[in-house]
Amino acid sequence: MKTSIVDGARFWALLIGIDDYYADESLQLRGACTDALAVYGYLTDNLHVPSGNINLFLTESRRTETAEAVQNAQSNTIHPTRDNIMNALYDLRDNPDIRRGDNILFYFAGRGSRYHASPLGVDSLCPADRGCTPAGSSD
Repeated sequence: MKTSIVDGARFWALLIGIDDYYADESLQLRGACTDALAVYGYLTDNLHVPSGNINLFLTESRRTETAEAVQNAQSNTIHPTRDNIMNALYDLRDNPDIRRGDNILFYFAGRGSRYHASPLGVDSLCPADRGCTPAGSSD
């Protein structure tokens, strides 16, 4: 048995795989969820990161297609909506178990976009609900 050079207990991860974009079928991808699951497998199998230190976000169709892998990963994956992703980032920031020097991995497999909000533009990651009208909005 190989020993890991990383203390898995001091490793935290937020893994996101988005194949399905709710508002626009033309944005669909193949393989983003599979890639996120592969990273999950590497973290748990090779680096011995406890599953409780990993948040796994997958879109619905891949959650059901990869039921066995997801079940092995976590009994309950989370939908990768903007609100859920932001909440997970805040949870990492506020987690009292994370100490200075711990490893934190943010992994995103999905679409990105560029907005021309400044002369250089602003690059962004697209959550699964990109383009959906928020509740209570008139857009």
